[in-house]
Amino acid sequence: MIKMTSSYALNVPYMTNRELVGLAKNRFTDHDTQKAIAKSGYRLAVDYLSTNPNISDECVDLLWERRGYVFKCNLIASGRKVVAVSEWSRLYKTHFKRRMTRPPWSMHKTFLNPESNVPIEVLREIKEDLIHHSKRNDSRYYNLKWSFCRLVDCKNTDLALLTELNNFRLKANWDGYQKTSFERVYFKKLLQLSSNT
Repeated sequence: MIKMTSSYALNVPYMTNRELVGLAKNRFTDHDTQKAIAKSGYRLAVDYLSTNPNISDECVDLLWERRGYVFKCNLIASGRKVVAVSEWSRLYKTHFKRRMTRPPWSMHKTFLNPESNVPIEVLREIKEDLIHHSKRNDSRYYNLKWSFCRLVDCKNTDLALLTELNNFRLKANWDGYQKTSFERVYFKKLLQLSSNT
C-alpha cells in the first residue's frame, strides 16, 4: 500500500462530487491527489482528470490501463499519450470499427484531429467504414459529411485519399452548407499538398 501524504489525497473518499471535479480540473493539483482521483469510482472526475494538462505520467498510465475508450481518447487528443504508429489500427478496430452507431465525438477528436498522427491506412479504413455505415443508416448521413470534412483536414491525408473523398462527394451530389464547408477544407488541403510537392 502506497502512503499518500497530501491531505487532499487522504480525503478523496469523503469529498463530494463537485469537490472531486474541481480538483480533477485544477492544473495545480498535486500528484498524490491526482492518483487518488484516478483510482476513485467517480467517472466524471476521472474524465476531467484525463483532460488536465498537468496530469502526472503515472496517472496517464493508470487511466490508459482502464477499460473503455473515453479516457484513452482524451489522453491522445490532449497530447499526453503518444501512440505508436502500429497501435492506431488496434485502437480503431477495438473501440470504434464495430461501433459506428456511437456518437462520433470521441473518434473525431482522436482519429480525425488535424494534429493526430494517424497512419493513412487507418484513415482509409475509417473512410470505408463511414461510407458503408451511412448506406445502412440514413440518420448518420450528416455525420458522414462532417466526418469527411474532418478526414480532409487530417495531417496525413494524401492526394489519393483526398481525391477519393471528393469523388464520393461529387457522386452523392452534396449541396448547401455541407458542400460549401467540404469545398473550403478540400481546396485548402489541395493547396497545402501541392505546395509540399
